[in-house]
Amino acid sequence: MKKLVFLFYIIIVLTVVSCSSTNKPKNTPTTTPKPSETAKVIISENETTTNTTDQETIDWLGSYEYDLVFETEGQEIKNIISYELNIYKQEDELLADLSANGYMTSLGFHCRCVAENNKLKVYYLEESDEDPDKEPTYEKGEHLLTLEMRKRKLITYWEKFEPEGEIKNGTVYFKKQ
Repeated sequence: MKKLVFLFYIIIVLTVVSCSSTNKPKNTPTTTPKPSETAKVIISENETTTNTTDQETIDWLGSYEYDLVFETEGQEIKNIISYELNIYKQEDELLADLSANGYMTSLGFHCRCVAENNKLKVYYLEESDEDPDKEPTYEKGEHLLTLEMRKRKLITYWEKFEPEGEIKNGTVYFKKQ
């Protein structure tokens, strides 16, 4: 019995000692902030921007969709245009394919993306159509659109690329699939 009481006493002492050694003074920070990483990203041949990522980064990779449903005068059927943005990494570059397909619409572009904090800027690179005689829709490096993650909502800011119909900048259009 004495051995059991002695063993119980040792366990209590060890528990008290181990708990008191892990207590930190009140003004000691619990984590050390990580420095931001900075990288230069080429937008077009003549332009560069600084891309800063902080501790919390957004995973932009994946497929985003927006469907525009509208009626055409004199038709009973509703029309649809589907906008799709597929973001992927190739080597160390963040790239995207932007397309619009549907009622009297067929567009496709290869794009370069720049992630800055909670925003993703999409820049035109080239047409995805392989027709060599087709004139480019935009100039290389033109800013097409920006996505912003705000309060768990994906906000769209249209730049050179605009969907059909009335648009409102700063509202939700795309949804991640």
